[in-house]
Amino acid sequence: MKASAALGVTGFSLIAVTYGMARFSWGLMLPEVAHDIPFSSRLAGVLTACSFAAYCVSIIAASLLAQRIGPRLPAVVAALCAAVGLLLLALSSSPLMLANGLFIAGLSAGLASPALADAVSLMIDIKRQPQVNTIINAGTSAGIIFSVPILLFMPGGWRAACLLFAVIALICVIPTLRYLPAGRPARGTRH
Repeated sequence: MKASAALGVTGFSLIAVTYGMARFSWGLMLPEVAHDIPFSSRLAGVLTACSFAAYCVSIIAASLLAQRIGPRLPAVVAALCAAVGLLLLALSSSPLMLANGLFIAGLSAGLASPALADAVSLMIDIKRQPQVNTIINAGTSAGIIFSVPILLFMPGGWRAACLLFAVIALICVIPTLRYLPAGRPARGTRH
């Protein structure tokens, strides 16, 4: 598979999972979750902030990490954080468990973006970088769009949807390991 196509599909999938499913689908799930695990509207805001706070912390850390060790490890950790966070959400029985799940899932989006941007800059000719970045970033919308019918129609409701999203996140580890560079190339070279 051509490097730009492989990276585009891998990045699109990882962004769909980390942003669309692990981070932004929470807003779609919130009414049903609040029905199963009662909490106040104030606590709903705090829970939602957990995901955003994790994103802010991880995007800074991931930028530094990707520059030092390459994009593969942060991207793999992003997929694993999405899977673990979504699994915690699926198993939650209290607002505290929800907060932990949302925080861990929120880390995934902040880890994924810098890693994928770094991979694009390392692997793709500068003229094609905007096209590949556009494909990758479209994953956010695709993840949200995919989440809607799953959350509305999947038997088992939001918990089953979170389990499905966690499995998809784990599947994303495979192409991430295969197509993203593991380290930093020597100065002046490109993979």
